[in-house]
Amino acid sequence: MAKQTINIGTTPNDGTGSTIRDGGDLINDNFNEIYTALGDGSTLNVDTSGASNGEALVFNSVSGKFESNTVTATSTFTISGDGGVNQDITTSDTLNVTGGTGITTAGVATDTLTIAIDSTVATLTGSQVLTNKTIDTANNTITVVEADISDLGSYITATSSDVLQNKTIDSANNTLTLDLSEGTLTGTTAEFNTALSDGSFATLAGSEALTNKDLTGSGNTFPTITIRDDSSTEDAVSLGETLIVTGANGITTSVASNTLTITGAATSLTYTNGTFTGDGSTTTITIDSGRAVDDVLVHVNGFLLVPTDDYTISGTTLTFATAPAASAEISVRYLPLGTTGVYTNDTATGDGSTTGFTIDSGRTVEDVIVTVNGVTLVPSTDYTISGTTLTFTTAPASSAEISVRYMRLT
Repeated sequence: MAKQTINIGTTPNDGTGSTIRDGGDLINDNFNEIYTALGDGSTLNVDTSGASNGEALVFNSVSGKFESNTVTATSTFTISGDGGVNQDITTSDTLNVTGGTGITTAGVATDTLTIAIDSTVATLTGSQVLTNKTIDTANNTITVVEADISDLGSYITATSSDVLQNKTIDSANNTLTLDLSEGTLTGTTAEFNTALSDGSFATLAGSEALTNKDLTGSGNTFPTITIRDDSSTEDAVSLGETLIVTGANGITTSVASNTLTITGAATSLTYTNGTFTGDGSTTTITIDSGRAVDDVLVHVNGFLLVPTDDYTISGTTLTFATAPAASAEISVRYLPLGTTGVYTNDTATGDGSTTGFTIDSGRTVEDVIVTVNGVTLVPSTDYTISGTTLTFTTAPASSAEISVRYMRLT
């Protein structure tokens, strides 16, 4: 148990400190831990009677108590080597470290023992003269310079010009430079192309990639390009034919400087609305045609309803799940529609603790409308968006109805 501290408050009698009972309980807990650690829980096993300067508490197994006494430190350790008899070193002994073949020892500083090799030992980086040694060439790298070879004239060097007689040269492991005017070479196309330094050969029967060549269709066969539309209808475009890209439904095309540009018509953003009054029983109202639940904003007395859950749309009829109350102010806002794309939404339910919810990617706080139980939240203040996570400043209450309306056409 860690030490427990009585809370004495900030100022006298400010009502923030521990009560008298709580403070007494903390004191008892602290003393109980001390008496358990240094005794049997009720009596301390510590006897300091007759203690004098320089003594320490030492446990007496006979009395079962910690008693004041003088501590005498003694120690013994054993050393052993690859051979010989193990030796015990006690407090009064001196451990001598003696050098052997090629090894010397010296006490060069306080509490420091230096062990070094002498000139009879060969090192990895040192320069020594070896005598009567056998070196395994399979596991060592031996470097020989021309100046060390006494009969250099019998060998071919990298820079010498020599005449070879009756020699076979392995072309797989050597680079050969040959003058084609001086002889005949045999080999495959692939072997010749590997040897060439300024290009490759094209063969009559082979398949090669040609670059910067003028070819005519009369004596050659060229593959066609197959194009396919959304309905999987295909057509083949042969070399020499023209592929025409035609625009429609607000899409135009143009070609300039080898560039094909496809342009979509600008969408006219027109917002309209309709208002109605509830009577407590009517659940249907007539709205504009061509609308879906996600491209209208429906408010009842200022509360934004959730698509599908609170209302549905069929043709020009909007049907409420529950009839708006008598005199309730109903507003239907029509969002602008483009030639393509639709509005979407997500719903979720609060649990009183969760603040992060997953939404569609590519969204910001400015192109979504978030409501909790019909109340529209303030972007950045009440919620933020990072990637696909919408985070509420305060977790929606348990069973709260959460709606996320995506205002950008997808």
